[in-house]
Amino acid sequence: MTEQNIKMQIVKYIAHAGVCSRRDAVLLIRQQLVTINGVTVQELNTLVHDGDIVKVKGKVVKIEPKIYLMLHKPVGYICTNSDEQDRKTIFDLLPAYKKVKLFTVGRLDKDSSGLLLITNDGDWAQKLAHPSFEIKKEYQVVLNKQLDAVDYNQILRGVRLIDGMIRLDKVVLQKSKIHLKITIHSGKNRIIRRIFEHLGYKIRELKRIRFGSYQLEKLPVGCYRQINPNLL
Repeated sequence: MTEQNIKMQIVKYIAHAGVCSRRDAVLLIRQQLVTINGVTVQELNTLVHDGDIVKVKGKVVKIEPKIYLMLHKPVGYICTNSDEQDRKTIFDLLPAYKKVKLFTVGRLDKDSSGLLLITNDGDWAQKLAHPSFEIKKEYQVVLNKQLDAVDYNQILRGVRLIDGMIRLDKVVLQKSKIHLKITIHSGKNRIIRRIFEHLGYKIRELKRIRFGSYQLEKLPVGCYRQINPNLL
């Protein structure tokens, strides 16, 4: 084939197809799980040309138009495409995109609500979610009891959990001492809940209101809208 027909390197192609990030695409290739026209890809810089058939784990993958959504996740929904226990997933709220392979940028657990970013662009998701970019997220938190001064100061200094020391970027305590606004860039799983559980508190409500430059604002619960991907 001529140079004009060259599309892109296989790693980039897989990411743009929404399968995963480039980093994970490298792992798939090294595990020999990627083929082009039936031939297993051996080199990371292998080129995909017009008309080539790319398969990952035996399934054909294609580059689809990029989709960027913001969803106001309700409590009670999980962030997976399907669930063996038949629980409600956030993709049930996106019927217009049921034929498109989408994934979330980070997650919110079943009992949390708020801003959730959804896409099929692996590179964009990587930029938002990777710790090295230190994208800040903001949450509204309601505790089961007042946060005392000792624990408040401990949180500001940092709390040592089983997977290391964690410091919140900012904690704004309201007069009630039950309502807090927290800013954090860590992407560790359930990190805010784990910090307060460690100190003997339970979180009654946890709502994400900002993810980087994206803000939830007045988007109704359970609704979504398209967003500009260039607001990182």
